[in-house]
Amino acid sequence: MSYYEPQTAKKVYLYRNGTINADAKLLVVNGRQVRDFSAFLNRVTSGIRAPVAVRNIYTPMHGHKVRSLGELQSGRYYVAGGSEQFKKVKYGSGPKLLPRRQQRLEPAAPPLLPAPHVIVAESRYKRPVEKPFVIQ
Repeated sequence: MSYYEPQTAKKVYLYRNGTINADAKLLVVNGRQVRDFSAFLNRVTSGIRAPVAVRNIYTPMHGHKVRSLGELQSGRYYVAGGSEQFKKVKYGSGPKLLPRRQQRLEPAAPPLLPAPHVIVAESRYKRPVEKPFVIQ
């Protein structure tokens, strides 16, 4: 029995090899746009704006090489590197924003003097106009 099974796109998050302060870049792998693994590597190179061509994809925990599109799993994190070896650092451990503490906001005290209602702003018609000149 043969029937058409639509391919689902995979969402993959990629780090650059050796960078801990950068966030992971989301890349969608679609079977229509990316036919083979070398086309995927070219797309990763432009997607993460790598300084050199990406030729290797690694898992971030142990540095295992990913050798085909079938090994990629949707929603997982990977490390993209050039011809250099995998650099084992704690990816995604860069500075994070701490959650904002909720503060009790109190209404501001009314001003002692009322603010003037005059707005001072420059206008265009008061600026000097440069006159045209002829170059000979």
